[in-house]
Amino acid sequence: MLFRSLANNEITELAIDGDRNIWTSRFKGSIVSKFDGTSWKNHIENEIPVLLKVKSMIVDNNNVTWAGTYGGGIAKITGNDWEIYTTKDGLISNSVNVCTVDHSDVKWFGTKSGVSCYNDTKWVNYTTDDGLIADDVISIAIDHKNIKWFGTKRGVSSFDGTTWISYTS
Repeated sequence: MLFRSLANNEITELAIDGDRNIWTSRFKGSIVSKFDGTSWKNHIENEIPVLLKVKSMIVDNNNVTWAGTYGGGIAKITGNDWEIYTTKDGLISNSVNVCTVDHSDVKWFGTKSGVSCYNDTKWVNYTTDDGLIADDVISIAIDHKNIKWFGTKRGVSSFDGTTWISYTS
């Protein structure tokens, strides 16, 4: 078995970008790493403070990597450039549980306080006031019709862009 120098053995998130780079992170860790097939590049907390608690990672249709953090907002990683988005920018909560990208390249972030979506220009937020079954969103899936599904501890809600439908036991 071949071993290479991974920064940490406890990996909680993986993402693969369009250049076939492997991105890894560890929740409650302080490192996001990128493997280009030959070597690892480790981004550490003292370089980018938001890396302390990465909970989820995605790569969008433009090959941009996004990292949702617990308490630090969203990190957008383009090449070697990092941009941080927080509630000051329009994100509904800085505690991001999960993120995904839909068929139209809109990024969706499930947070402790609802859902935020971002189309690279505008933030839109949704909460129970809009039809979401609970504000603490812990999972998201996008189906083949581009309908968004949001899992919570109180059930699941779907959103087609206009109508919310919630399902419980």
